[in-house]
Amino acid sequence: MAGVQGVLTDITDRKKAEEKIIYMSFHDNLTGRYNRYYLEAEIKRLYVGRQLPISIIIADVNGLKLINDTYGHVTGNEMLKCAANMMRKACRQSV
Repeated sequence: MAGVQGVLTDITDRKKAEEKIIYMSFHDNLTGRYNRYYLEAEIKRLYVGRQLPISIIIADVNGLKLINDTYGHVTGNEMLKCAANMMRKACRQSV
């Protein structure tokens, strides 16, 4: 007698959860833009001769504390989202 026996397990939900965790670890929760952890990982990956020079944009929203204190954090968050969106539009899509 010959036969085959096996067990199949659907891991779709686990894979989706893993992808979400990876996304969340590399992106800012509010703006959806890449975070510092992503930047550090990319610098290590791209620090090779053919990728140099590398440009890094660091931005600050002036007066954000005053806006949060005066108009509330919802308005401040909208300003951060707007600034992140403007930077996204100014940069190319892929490396």
